[in-house]
Amino acid sequence: MRSLILILLLYANVARAVDADDSARRVWGLLTGTYTTAGQVAAETALNVPPSERHPQRYVVYAQIEAPQVAPLVLYREEREGDASGRVLVRQLVVLAPDPAAQGVRMWLRQILDPGHFADLHKHPELWPAVRIDPVYGDKCPFHWRAQYEKFVGTLDGGRCEIVSNTGKPMAFEAEWLLGDTMLSIFDNTYDAANALMNGRADRVPTLYRRLSP
Repeated sequence: MRSLILILLLYANVARAVDADDSARRVWGLLTGTYTTAGQVAAETALNVPPSERHPQRYVVYAQIEAPQVAPLVLYREEREGDASGRVLVRQLVVLAPDPAAQGVRMWLRQILDPGHFADLHKHPELWPAVRIDPVYGDKCPFHWRAQYEKFVGTLDGGRCEIVSNTGKPMAFEAEWLLGDTMLSIFDNTYDAANALMNGRADRVPTLYRRLSP
């Protein structure tokens, strides 16, 4: 009987690992694509939302790259102001990994070391072997993804992440991502030690990205 119990426990652990790996690859594949917030901006304009309260228009690329020196599942994220020709605001790596213990997926948003050398990284596979992550930023605030109906929900562990910045200032993050077949919703706020809003929105309305292409 004891042997049977051990076999069943081993089987359950293997099944959880397989399910978590499958979920990680599903999030990796589902997130891949180009997105725009133009639809949200147009809707807020039509509703006469004051310009100061509208979400900014953004164009974002999530591209799969082969960077095993970083992790098996990596996306390059590039966010631009306005449209595809706009000024680059963010260049970073999205690192995904299965999390069998939590029956889900973990995600880290990692800064690229020397990002200026890796412009349009998704278009230059010859640069992929050289890309490295900044060892300081991004490892303390992982997201946990879980399937919810036909979508995936990504939240910070505990709902909030508190760190000390490189300049010695305490900061806190709150964030939630919602990923579907054709959309991505991101809520992302940053607070100072007094819990005053530093970046993000006081109304906590998420930014809505519509997928343009897979």
